[in-house]
Amino acid sequence: MSTQETKRESMNSSATSDIPLANVVVGRDQDDLKIYGTKGTIEIGKHIVGTGEDAHITTPFLVDALRPHIIVITGKRGQGKCLLPGSPVLLANGEERSIDQLFSEVQQPDPSKSEELIECSGIEVVCIDQNLNMAVASVSHVYKKRVNEKVIVLKTKNGKEIICTKEHPILSIEDEIIWRASDEMKPNLAIGTCITSLSSSKGQLSKQHLLSWDEISEVKEIDYNGNVFDLTVPTHHNFVSNGIVCHNSYTMGIIAEELRSLDPQIRNNLCSVIIDSQGIFWTMKQPNDREQILLEKWKLNSKSFDIKMYVPEQQKEFFDGSGIPYDGLISISPSELSSAEWTSVLGIESSSKAGILLDRTLKHLEGHKFSLKELIQAVKPLEGFEDAALYLQSLISSAEGWGVFGQSGIPEFIEPSKISVIDVSLTPPNVRSLLVSIICSNLLKKRIIARRREDLTGEKSPMCWLMIDEAHNFVPSDSKTISSETLLTIAKEGRQPGMTLVLATQRPEKLHEDILAQTDLLVSHRLTAKGDIDALKKIMQTYISFPIEQHMAELPRKKGTALVLDDNSERLYKVMMRPRKSAHAGGSPAAI
Repeated sequence: MSTQETKRESMNSSATSDIPLANVVVGRDQDDLKIYGTKGTIEIGKHIVGTGEDAHITTPFLVDALRPHIIVITGKRGQGKCLLPGSPVLLANGEERSIDQLFSEVQQPDPSKSEELIECSGIEVVCIDQNLNMAVASVSHVYKKRVNEKVIVLKTKNGKEIICTKEHPILSIEDEIIWRASDEMKPNLAIGTCITSLSSSKGQLSKQHLLSWDEISEVKEIDYNGNVFDLTVPTHHNFVSNGIVCHNSYTMGIIAEELRSLDPQIRNNLCSVIIDSQGIFWTMKQPNDREQILLEKWKLNSKSFDIKMYVPEQQKEFFDGSGIPYDGLISISPSELSSAEWTSVLGIESSSKAGILLDRTLKHLEGHKFSLKELIQAVKPLEGFEDAALYLQSLISSAEGWGVFGQSGIPEFIEPSKISVIDVSLTPPNVRSLLVSIICSNLLKKRIIARRREDLTGEKSPMCWLMIDEAHNFVPSDSKTISSETLLTIAKEGRQPGMTLVLATQRPEKLHEDILAQTDLLVSHRLTAKGDIDALKKIMQTYISFPIEQHMAELPRKKGTALVLDDNSERLYKVMMRPRKSAHAGGSPAAI
């Protein structure tokens, strides 16, 4: 056996070792460990030793925060939760429609695809809000997956029934109100249900939905081979099926909290920028009072964090009316976009007549700051381009409704210990990608300049942790978005000027392979789709002696467990993520 093979075998044997370490530190090399020890690390959870039901948590699990990294977080808590076809979903108008029918109304299922996630609009469902009141929310995506596995049948004493995958969380109550996976349910456990009452006013009947509780009468497993379905409800992350409250599809928030909790000497040399594509990080302003019992078990206290939240300038009226607090506005100028960015976001080919005319117009305006109105006026109907000019003017006029152009500009994000959250959840996908591209490009340029200044004068500027949720939408594997080039540049070159990139995705298969290749820390919650597991194999198989599926299977079937691959030490760890100290709008391992 060669020296390299001997080294690799040694790594494999230690990668899944159940010998607890005094301190588990990932992302830090031996030289830094000797110099700094655990100073400048963030605690994201506890190290897990053992497998399955014999597993237990031990020492703190620490991540280096002194050096720049590329961190990918795959899967989210409860990933893989779905309902069987025929499961009725309660709509806002009081009607019930099966979950597979809702999917078909958005798009006919493709039999050749084992998994489909489709964006949608116009579907409103009944759900519960953070105060346990019944509410109405919009569905942003419908989801279908083909499975061949055991599923759970739950029946209640009042005759309600639901059939779902094992990890599908159901609202339940014991000592506290928590989301509990369906395979953890037991007879006589109380679960959240929705009851409907009728009231009459001036001869008109109206329905009122109320949260109630029902006890489980039966839990059993059955074999199932076929499609399962889920809905994404970004606002409250739950919906009602057959009268039972179900959770739908937060590690990145833990990282942001930990960075803000570092020793001031280190914290002031860092800043964080979070691209929030689901509108869930604003609740970091509030303490996690609903998980007091869980936090006490971890010897943690609930806490609010001083984040600065920014929303697109032209969406100000909506956020004012919604009661969601924000601290500032963000906008871009039409003159900031390159010709390639304009053609991409307008959906036209650069070689088309409209694309050629746009490029000429932008060259004519080069060096000047202009508004949308001035850009439209600058489009001249050249001979042979008359129809193209009218078409181009119409397209540019439509950009007024995108909500991202204005006078506010891009705030200063690179400030000591500052956490900035940019809510792009209401921005159209192609425009969202444009906004992210310009923001990230701006951050990279500032860090490059700051790095040069540090070398020349010693004057320090905060290093930036850039965190992007639903990252596969911004740098996908199967297509190119406006933000692809910028994010790939940061992944390949951003560490040198002091940028850490944290990308969270439920679909690692859809994340660009160059991102995965640059990743030095991978946090993977439980995944079930073959394509997603295959994507992880490409970067994990070098260091582990057993198939990734086996390591996934050995994780305790509890929310928040994950595998962590540290490329620095070439080791694989199991970890239980700690609960959030601040409130989390996207769902959590315990109380709603």
